[in-house]
Amino acid sequence: MDSPQRPSRYAWFVKRVKRHAYWARTQGVAALVEEDELNLRDRWRRRRSTRQWAKLHGVAGDARAIYVVGAQRSGTNFLVRHLQQYPAVEVHNENSRAAFDRFLFKSDRTIAELIASSQQKAIVFKPLCDSHRTNELLDNIETPVESRAIWVYRAWQARARSAVAKFGSSNLDVLSAAAEETWGTSWQLSGVSEENREFVESLNFEGMSPESGSALFWFIRNSLFFDGGLDQRDDVLLVSYDRLTADPEHEFAIIERFVGLEGEQPMSTEQIRPASVPELPDIDPAVRQRCEELQRRLDAAWDAQEKRIERSTDHTEDVP
Repeated sequence: MDSPQRPSRYAWFVKRVKRHAYWARTQGVAALVEEDELNLRDRWRRRRSTRQWAKLHGVAGDARAIYVVGAQRSGTNFLVRHLQQYPAVEVHNENSRAAFDRFLFKSDRTIAELIASSQQKAIVFKPLCDSHRTNELLDNIETPVESRAIWVYRAWQARARSAVAKFGSSNLDVLSAAAEETWGTSWQLSGVSEENREFVESLNFEGMSPESGSALFWFIRNSLFFDGGLDQRDDVLLVSYDRLTADPEHEFAIIERFVGLEGEQPMSTEQIRPASVPELPDIDPAVRQRCEELQRRLDAAWDAQEKRIERSTDHTEDVP
């Protein structure tokens, strides 16, 4: 029986079909094909390349698990598409039936079995709905090689606009219902600190714009990075989508070292345009303030991480 916190499979399927139709109508069919990896030729080419790599190099049990986490519409697909271009990488996006059930991770045992059976150098998962469980994923899922996580964040204004374009008012609906009734146990509300719960409950949702709801969701989910102490872990890499698109060569080099892809070559690379940050005038003032404060904190953590990486790289290059 389905949990009362989750829609039935039929209702979930219908909602997803409607969302895809809306996305195709407003953003174009090409965006939908790219978003859901519907290009069969590309999928076949990647599958053939990963199998060939495994035949030449692969040994089951040697793969490093990489969890790409953060809030939806933050550039995670962009990062995963890049990693997919490496034949040494096995990828399980949210539409992978082997790893996910309606975008939620299957059991830890199932994930551990997938990792142990992989013959690639790295196995990448994108469990965005389980981002509040990042510490658990890293510490509790048994793996032959130390797992790692990549937390991707994007400028809150850009994320808010992108989320509304795809999901409409869904972020606003979930948070306003939580504030008025009960927080429940849905993934959207999991892991939220008591302080942030009180903040959400203090807001007036009547007349609040979908963009404000999406910005608030950005704040709630990205706060988990600090609330969970992920900024203190060496096995977690913070990635700014905006910095990544501004300087892809430098940032991808850091990501590739973190994943363990030194010496591997991608099948192809896509043309990258720097991300833009739109102005969103119709944002609740209290929500805007919290988002701006967290954006500064995330940017500061990213800057500190960059400096640590640069010092580490310089030291390594000095070693004969």
